[in-house]
Amino acid sequence: MRASQSKALLEGKDYVTPQDIKLLAPHLFEHRINLSMEGSLRYNKEDIIQQLIESVPVPVEMGHMK
Repeated sequence: MRASQSKALLEGKDYVTPQDIKLLAPHLFEHRINLSMEGSLRYNKEDIIQQLIESVPVPVEMGHMK
């Protein structure tokens, strides 16, 4: 979360967007995923993170849907 806040601040924003989090998540979470030997043969950490990012719906404030 702090990295997303820092990114937003560097871009002159005082808020974090879902895109900020999606952009940084692969870089920040890869080291937190530990795969078994079999898992590492079947899966790629980057793909797992991308699937997780895509599976989580982006929150939308009521009245601001496009």
